[in-house]
Amino acid sequence: MKKLLMILVMGLLLSSNAYALSYVCDWGEVYEIKNNKVYVDGKLKDHTYLKVKSNTVEFKYSFKGTFGKATIHHKANFDTGKAFRVFSMPGVQNQSTIGKCEKV
Repeated sequence: MKKLLMILVMGLLLSSNAYALSYVCDWGEVYEIKNNKVYVDGKLKDHTYLKVKSNTVEFKYSFKGTFGKATIHHKANFDTGKAFRVFSMPGVQNQSTIGKCEKV
């Protein structure tokens, strides 16, 4: 009975979504993913999409800028060290940044 309980507890611990990931990109921003929350340079971002795997992270968040609502789409692959960030705003041409990111 104790072995069954131990297996159940270990299974629950390993399957939880509690994780922490920190990495820095060469465009100067530090990213942290903690418990389904996205932080950029220590500031919490209200994300609309978040996907985290062992070797990749991808998320989108929006904010109100001077000229309207802007959206950032970010994706990093830690196997290759490559990442991209796309800034978009209605009526403005999208701006893409491609660079390198590494875990801290």
